[in-house]
This record gives sequence, C-alpha cells and structure tokens, in this order.
Amino acid sequence: MGVQVCIPRPAEFVSPEQLGQWCNEHRESGKLPDDRTLISRNMAVLVSERIPALPVEVRRALIEVFCPEEQRVAACVNRRNNNCLARLYLGRRRQNTRVEGGFELRNFELTLDKMEILNLDPLQYVAPMAEALAVMHWETKHDVFDVEFVLASSPKPRTRTAEWASVKTTQEPSEGAESQQKAVEVWLLDFNQIGEITMDNKGVGKAVRGFWDNDPYYPRPTVEEDSHTTEAKLWRKFKQAYLATSSKIMQDDALATAFIEAVELEGQKRLVCPPVLQGPPKALTAVSIPSRSAGKKKQRSYVDFNE
Repeated sequence: MGVQVCIPRPAEFVSPEQLGQWCNEHRESGKLPDDRTLISRNMAVLVSERIPALPVEVRRALIEVFCPEEQRVAACVNRRNNNCLARLYLGRRRQNTRVEGGFELRNFELTLDKMEILNLDPLQYVAPMAEALAVMHWETKHDVFDVEFVLASSPKPRTRTAEWASVKTTQEPSEGAESQQKAVEVWLLDFNQIGEITMDNKGVGKAVRGFWDNDPYYPRPTVEEDSHTTEAKLWRKFKQAYLATSSKIMQDDALATAFIEAVELEGQKRLVCPPVLQGPPKALTAVSIPSRSAGKKKQRSYVDFNE
C-alpha cells in the first residue's frame, strides 16, 4: 500500500559485538561525539539514511519571518541551523508567540498559527499522517509510540539494495538530482520506542495512548466536528483518511473505528480537565525534552553534519 511519507532507509546494522570497534572508528573520523553511553548499553545499532535538511531558501524564510530582528544575523551564520527539520504540529496552535532565548531552526515547531502566517495549507499534510498511522497500527501492528512527522527535503536518488543482508547503501549523482532535492516532503522517523499491539480492545488502548502520549503531530478531535474552524476541518479529514486506509487493510474495520472513538472520548475528557503536562513547552523554538511523566522519554544528542 502506497503511503505519502518518506522513511529513512537502513544503511548499516552494527551488532553489540561490533559496536565498540565501530564507535572507535567513527569517533576518530569526527562522525560521532565522544560519548561512552552508546557502548555501555551494549545494544545493537541500526544506522539509517540521514534526512536532508529543509532547503536553504526555506530556512532563510523561517528566519526572516519568525526570528527576532536583533537575532537574525546570528541565526543566519549559526551552523547548527543548517540541520533544520520542521516538526508538523497539526495539533497545536501557539498562545504565546514570544521567542524565549536564542532562536534556533533545529527541531523547529511548525504549529498551525505559523502555517497560517506562511500561507501553508495544513490540510495537505493530514492524509500522509493519517495513512501512515493506519498502516503502522493495522498492517505492522504497532502502537506508534513516540514517532515523529517532520518536513524536510526530498531524499537524494540512491541505488537499490539487492537484499537486507547488504543494506549498506551508496548514493549516485544523477541528472536533476539537485533540483529534485529542493522539493519538500513529509518524513516519518524515530521508531525506537514503538511496541507491538494485539488485534483486540487492549491493542486499541495501547494505540490510543500512543496517539496522546506524543508531541502534537496529529490533529485533535473537536467538540463541534461540523464547525468551520481549521482544527475541525483537520480532524474530519484525518478521521476520514485513517478509516479509509484501515478499511483497505482489514476486512472488518471495527478496531479502527474503536480507535477513533476512543481518541475522541479522550479528547473530550482533556477539554474538561486538561493534563498538567502535554508534550514540550510552547516556545517558538522549543526543543522537545518533556518530562518522563508526560509519556515522553526523548533527550537527544545530535551530531553536526554541516553543509
């Protein structure tokens, strides 16, 4: 089944026995930080394709529109801003637009209000998100906990790998490759915390928790579903696309319907009594390091691959 999202391709698998040597080699070349935590965990590592940053024209536009004037020069020369992926937050609208601290493009939160400022139609991102969620729920049977949906450049042309045993990929330049990569795509990443679900009500419950215990990528159910607000339109389209994709996967779509109904019920409860913590802070340039009690465990250390 075709889904309108890009997923990083696997590039290299490193077993626990090979991890020490692999880390030493890549640390010496400057591709890894000097962090012993990776080795101490004694776990296998799957190295994936690097998601290409948003085109430089887009990054400059984001700085021009959202960066405070006194910080724009510094933001333009900050090499950290070369690594820019925009998180698609279809379930959040900022109440406070003030920038706190230094402006950064890394982990840029593209909320509904920012899309409106940029004249971006958020409805165009709903179907890819809903279809991917349905496939992961009912085709791969996972709760989709802690995954991310981001905007980034389209993938570079690659050679095809013959089989899983030879997943070390190479990339070859081709005519028009530079222009192709300027296109912007929806990417899906971060599968390290997902868990399997059973095809019953218990599995539906895990999927619902995976929906709510994540950053606000997905549209949120609204009280008046027939209203003409952006949020209501987003939820209607999300619901329609999710159920349509689910029905193509399963002959009986009762579980998919139960998932949507449970999400809507939880949404009503949250409107009456909002949780104390819902994902990351609402700063314009916030980096998502929420509390463990909020259901999130993400605290990343990034490697710089400057252009």
